[in-house]
Amino acid sequence: MVNVAYLGMGAIGCTFASQMKNTNYNIQVICDGERKERYKNNKFSINDIDYVFDYKSLDEFEESPDLLIISVKYHDLREAIKGIDKIIDKDTIVISLLNGIDSEEIIAEQIGEDNLLYSFVYSTDATKVGKTFYYKNNGIIFFGEKSGEITEKAKRLKKIFEDNDIRHDMSTNIIRDMWFKYMINIGFNQPSAVLGAPYGVFRNNQNIREIGTKAMLEVVTLANKLGIDLSMQDIQDGFDVVDNFAADGRTSMLQDVNAKRITEIDMFAGKFCEIAKKHGVPCPVNEMLYHMVKVIEYKY
Repeated sequence: MVNVAYLGMGAIGCTFASQMKNTNYNIQVICDGERKERYKNNKFSINDIDYVFDYKSLDEFEESPDLLIISVKYHDLREAIKGIDKIIDKDTIVISLLNGIDSEEIIAEQIGEDNLLYSFVYSTDATKVGKTFYYKNNGIIFFGEKSGEITEKAKRLKKIFEDNDIRHDMSTNIIRDMWFKYMINIGFNQPSAVLGAPYGVFRNNQNIREIGTKAMLEVVTLANKLGIDLSMQDIQDGFDVVDNFAADGRTSMLQDVNAKRITEIDMFAGKFCEIAKKHGVPCPVNEMLYHMVKVIEYKY
């Protein structure tokens, strides 16, 4: 039996845990204390189906998982991964489904590089309302070695996804792919959170499309300076994807703002502006969006 452990059961974690639950895989959710009791007492409702998983603290793992999927919030990541090194062995594959471009670096500080594959989720519209989760587009998990090699580790992960009918793409240029997704998040998550705009507004309003385009152009400029070949065509490709989402669907950052949760702005504009300034790339649009979202959080 294949053992898969999840750390983080938000919209993304629930989307893929529910898909895996229907196979003969053993799905374990890492949690402790009050959170563990809450999970036990309240079923996860995912696309109107109730799910119960196997909830375990790190101390309760008797054998290492074959795959560890990390999908906590960015601002919780460093705290959440403390101690995970004690449940993994040399054969455990570890992937992060967080947005952004630096979660793998943070995780590597805790467990090293050997178990990691770089990854991200693309084309999902998963939404969380309390303990109820919905998704229409279940997303594609892109993954690969930082080096671009097709290794046995990558092949093992591909087999797990195939067994569970999870859409996936084994990338030979994962860093470029991650920067593309980063650009998309910066161009859509941040304006949506500031303006309270669901996906349909991006489809129909030229003003918000212009804001998103300018924010993404800053990412293209920095990426090119770093040797990553993003272009205007990638920006258009991003709009093509979002234009197919449900009109009333909301980005993850807009969901956070609506629920008065801390957003991932530090991972998006915060980290981006830090890198951009280090390399002498102007980032006025992202800098402004960063401060706007911080004011929204302050007003909670």
